[in-house]
Amino acid sequence: QVVIGGSHATGSPYETIENPFVDFVVKGEGEYPMLHLSRTLRQGRKAEDISQVGSLFYKVDGTVKKNKEDEDLNNAILDELPYPAFHLLDLDYAFKSVSHGLFNKGKRVLPLMTARGCPQTCTFCCRLMGFHLRERSVQNVMKEIRFLVNTYQIDEIYFEDDDFTNNRERALEIMRAIRDAKLPISIKFANGLRADNIDEEMMVAIKEAGGYWLGFGIESGSQKVLEIMKKNLDLDTAKKNVALAKSLGFFVGANCIMGYPGETREDMKQSIDFFQKLGLDSCAIVGLVPFPKTALHGLCKQNGYLTQYADNYDNYYFKIFNPKILVLTGEVPEQEIRWFIKMFYLKFYFHPKRVFRVARFALNKIKSLFIKRELTLNRLLPQLRKAVME
Repeated sequence: QVVIGGSHATGSPYETIENPFVDFVVKGEGEYPMLHLSRTLRQGRKAEDISQVGSLFYKVDGTVKKNKEDEDLNNAILDELPYPAFHLLDLDYAFKSVSHGLFNKGKRVLPLMTARGCPQTCTFCCRLMGFHLRERSVQNVMKEIRFLVNTYQIDEIYFEDDDFTNNRERALEIMRAIRDAKLPISIKFANGLRADNIDEEMMVAIKEAGGYWLGFGIESGSQKVLEIMKKNLDLDTAKKNVALAKSLGFFVGANCIMGYPGETREDMKQSIDFFQKLGLDSCAIVGLVPFPKTALHGLCKQNGYLTQYADNYDNYYFKIFNPKILVLTGEVPEQEIRWFIKMFYLKFYFHPKRVFRVARFALNKIKSLFIKRELTLNRLLPQLRKAVME
């Protein structure tokens, strides 16, 4: 039996369940639906029993069935959930290949989410966990961190919350608890922070807890485009906080999206100029990806903005070199959007102030790629040998 979950299945459950190789689709948070489905199947599949599994899509005689959706897990239930089953993974392989962003300090890195949901209104976001922010207790978060350190000997944590600083007092409490625990770890907010919801007190708390890199989801250097995105971000505030983070000794990165509906050639030039002048250590500038069932995707589909590349979900990722342009409004030609992206990377990463620093980290990345390739071959060769012998 094949069960599919995650962001794509949640955004496009009917499309996903229509795939002949898929038996079940779980929409949204999957812990309890998967538990109930597994128990039901183990006891012998019965349609009437499966119909009681929440947030489930499935097929009966070729007809798609949809069960009642479960409510979002609340704070108390989040504290009761078991930790991710990292023991089922080949962690030697994972530690050699895991990466989220250009910079990292640790060699044994695992992710952590302290909350689910995001109340922001950005039209490009999948928002898999919904708008409703739900939070684990500080005690529960610290318990997991200690478990990861003691069980897997991790030396770095990637915080993957969608909006970690939304609850300011809780964020400060977590950072200070990590500081006081004196654990031998570094921390990185790999999923980014809002550039307007952070201040010096928060940055100092992050630094004292072992933070060394801050990423800000700024997304555009044009205030007009940010308003179109419904990002609700003030660029002057973002600029001040990037400068503040640099003054406190952080590596600082940011994200920028190119090709948004309503974005003109002049807006793109303005964006590039803004990010070039920020003093960032890293910046990801990417072509727009209209993820299914986002407000952005609906707008693009309605207006005929989706290109032929958007028909293939294999193109729905952020590619730096020769990116596939998934959205064209007629305002800026496809080749010009590609040119803007390429020129930004060349001007940004070959700047004298950052080229040597980036080169050092790039060499580590290249080394990890070779290690990953070697590990993959070592894993595959015995299987290939066995297949040949049989």
